[in-house]
This record gives sequence, structure tokens and C-alpha cells, in this order.
Amino acid sequence: MSGFPYDLVTGDGFSTLTGFNPDSDNPIYGPINSLHPNFDDILAGLRAGDSNVWDLFDVVDAVMSKFVSISDRYSWNGRDILFDGDPIEGPLADLLTKCLATGKTDDLFAVAKFGENLAMNPNEHSREQAFGWLARYNFQITSEGYVVTYKGLQTTHDPEVFTSTWASAVPGKPSGFVNGVPVPELSVIPQRVGDHVTLPRSEVLHDPNVACSRGLHAATEQYARGYGGIVGVALVNPRDIVSVPHEGGKMRTSGYVLVSVDTESLSSAPVLSGAAVSGWSGDVGYRV
Repeated sequence: MSGFPYDLVTGDGFSTLTGFNPDSDNPIYGPINSLHPNFDDILAGLRAGDSNVWDLFDVVDAVMSKFVSISDRYSWNGRDILFDGDPIEGPLADLLTKCLATGKTDDLFAVAKFGENLAMNPNEHSREQAFGWLARYNFQITSEGYVVTYKGLQTTHDPEVFTSTWASAVPGKPSGFVNGVPVPELSVIPQRVGDHVTLPRSEVLHDPNVACSRGLHAATEQYARGYGGIVGVALVNPRDIVSVPHEGGKMRTSGYVLVSVDTESLSSAPVLSGAAVSGWSGDVGYRV
């Protein structure tokens, strides 16, 4: 059988393909571009005249229709993923494009939620640097777009209560807030699994060159094990990231939720596993 007619345009390392089905009431299929997960198979099918080729066109459109339902801030121009009408660039764009190409909507949604949360961060430096820093240390993100981080904690006489390793050294100001309740000045912060710990963003130092200062620290698992008696898992909304360091395995935030303690079982979790964190009912999500 002879092949189906098609139009292939290639330039600057990027190709666009349109197929024409003479037996269809809507004969034009596409255009699609070389990011489409079935691009090579579609081109081969058009050349071979394989009637199954028409079903291969719909993958990206189907994924994108679900993707943009996450938020009306996302759109697709056939080549770039747009956020508020502007093309997304950098490592976040690369991962979103990769997720789109695979057709794995769970991965795509998690990363998109992360991007939307990060866009609400008022600090331009944090917005620009956060994703690359998190990717460098292979942090996970949840299906809701939160970052899975680790904290070194201390035990207390109550097996359900843990405290921060350090106390804030600012006289006259609460050390922090737990579920909205202020913690006395110069005190370590007591917390239980499920507690939301916060500190006013204005009181968290934004200086990537300073490793230790006022703020709620969130770290890699390895870093956290070096300064706490035990390790807790804490979810950080990207909007609350304040100081992204130039180097080192921790950052300062203005809020987190403690979701579990003792992360031994998480160390071997495979990438994109979606495995549950011990002591927490939600999805861990996906590796950045």
C-alpha cells in the first residue's frame, strides 16, 4: 500500500509534521512536532500507509487537555509550554517537556503543581534558583507540588513530641508558630506529626551566602542526619522557600508540615516511585 500524504518541515533542529487522511471527514491530522512521543512512529506509519497511524496523533492533545485543566495559567502553543502566556524556560521547562513527551500525566501534574506553587513565591531569586537546587539534590515532589524535605529533630519525654535542634536567638520574638500558636522566644520548637510550623517570611534571612541564620531549615536526608538525633520528613510549599543556598544541603523556609519521623525506609525508594512516606497517608510523588 502506498503511503499517506504528509507535510514535514524541519529547521533549527525542530520538525513539524502534518498528515492528510483522504478517507476522513476531517482529513488534516496535526500539526505535531518532534516533541510528540509518537513522532517517529507517526512518520513511519504515514510513509507506510498504515491506517493505524491516525490513532497515534492524539496523545499530546489528550495529555495537554488534562494538563491545562490544572490551572488556566498553563497553555501550549504546539512547541512550548506557556505559563501566563510566557514560555517556561530552564530546568523546570525541560522536565515538564519530558513529562509531556512520555504521556505520563501523574508526573506532569506533579511538576506543574510545583511550578504553580513556585510562581506564588514573592522572591525572584528563590523562584529562579529553587528548582535547579532541588534537582541537584534529587528532592522529591508530591502530587500537590510540595517538596519532600528532611529535618534533624530531637526527642522529648513524650514519644509523640519532637523539637527543633536549634532555638531562634532573637529576643522579644517567638521562635516560631505551631498551627498558629506562638512558641516562646529563645525556645526550641516542639512539634508533632501533622503540625504546621511557620515563621513570618519577613523574619527569615534571605542570603544564599549565609548558611545558618533565622528561619526554618529544610534539608537533604544526609544533611539532616548530621545535625539531629532523629530525622523527620517535612513538606515545604515552594512558595515558602526563602533562601536558596549557593552550596550546601539545606535551605531556609517560612513554613513546613511535619509528616513523619525516621526515614530509613525512604532511602531506597526508586525514582518516580510514588511510594508512601512512613507515617503519612499521601503520595511521596516524584523525583525532581
